[in-house]
Amino acid sequence: MSFYFSFEDIDGTRTISRAVNFLARQPLSYPNYVDWTGKTEAELLTGIKKGVIAYNNEILAGDIICQPHKDLSGALNVLELKNIRIHPEVRGRRFASFMLRQAEIEFPHDLVLADARKGQIDMISFLLSEGYKLIASSNLYEPDVSDVVMVKVPRNRQNLIPELRNYFQSISR
Repeated sequence: MSFYFSFEDIDGTRTISRAVNFLARQPLSYPNYVDWTGKTEAELLTGIKKGVIAYNNEILAGDIICQPHKDLSGALNVLELKNIRIHPEVRGRRFASFMLRQAEIEFPHDLVLADARKGQIDMISFLLSEGYKLIASSNLYEPDVSDVVMVKVPRNRQNLIPELRNYFQSISR
């Protein structure tokens, strides 16, 4: 099998459109997902959200989208992962690890937050393997559906974990 992998920032109209179309073709079980993809497109165009996309033989095969956390950013620069997708046919090639590392390097932050549905074992396992720690279980999007919140904090900022844990437990729906 031949392959040609490439990656680029999501930063122009063409790459934004391709990324949003990729998101729309792979919905997750989050409420109002279609509305979220429209909002994501607008926020990518204005620079609120940023990301990286992966190609395999010039076909879009993965994305990572992130933004400054809307409630926690202030004194801290909190990067929030909003979406990580890898097309099922090319999983296991470390695209997600590469894109995650690029986001962690390219987009300034003091710490990184991510969440996943409690049943998304593959995503939770992936984030744990990348150095993220589970800090809370909360109903972030729907009252009866549990999500896990994970954080990657530099060693010198570990004191922030209890405060973050309290915050996410307090906002549970």
